Amino acid sequence: MGLMERFIRNAKGVTKVGGVKCPGLGGSLTLLSWDGGETTFGLINGRIASNGGEISASEIQIQELMFECIRIEGVPDQVKISFEAMRNDVSGGVNTTSSYETRVNLRNY
Repeated sequence: MGLMERFIRNAKGVTKVGGVKCPGLGGSLTLLSWDGGETTFGLINGRIASNGGEISASEIQIQELMFECIRIEGVPDQVKISFEAMRNDVSGGVNTTSSYETRVNLRNY
């Protein structure tokens, strides 16, 4: 979650959320960086990925990853991230599931 928060906070802007322009809601988020590059976060094989590379731990299964871009004139965009994470205990213990949600404001607008 921390990596996504840093990328969002320092982005020049939100390019797309769920394939549409901000404001919007969807399972992927594309950010524009200050050097003109783009970074896309989404879900691949049950793991959070950045530009196709998995960034969440292999023992964690992510479900229902959702991004919401909120745009209010005169203030920086805000991105809400929510997902459910299930930890698979490979030693035969109990699997645990937790829900996560956070909101991150871009520094710039």
